[in-house]
Amino acid sequence: MLSLPNPPKLDGQALALEVEVFVPLARVPKGRLDPKKLSMSLYAGPKDNQYATVDTAHIRTENGHVVVPGSAHLNSRAVFRMFSFKAENNISVTLDPLALFPSPTVNDLQWTEPTPMRLSKVTGTSYTYTDVLLRFRVVKLAAGAD
Repeated sequence: MLSLPNPPKLDGQALALEVEVFVPLARVPKGRLDPKKLSMSLYAGPKDNQYATVDTAHIRTENGHVVVPGSAHLNSRAVFRMFSFKAENNISVTLDPLALFPSPTVNDLQWTEPTPMRLSKVTGTSYTYTDVLLRFRVVKLAAGAD
């Protein structure tokens, strides 16, 4: 029983993580990202590692950035979570740890401030932060969506 997933709930509803990745236009060839070459993932441990859904229909340009929205179900009450984003062959960034408690609260339903993501590849003992930003919030899933 202890190894079964224990997804967090809020008001009895399953939860998802909704994200927006802000990629500076200067890093986007021709000002447009190829939706077929975008991927996102949410890692919360070896038994909770999943690709996130990239919402290609709602990619937009805003304030000098291409904004790529996405979402992933929260499948466990993980203490540590990391979110990764890849675009084309030239952007691979990660944000970890996500500032999110194992059991989200109503405060987590609000968007966070955009936070710099680091290069996914770590060299040495320190992270290299980039100009790609991530903001997120928790959303309640409709009944039957879990």
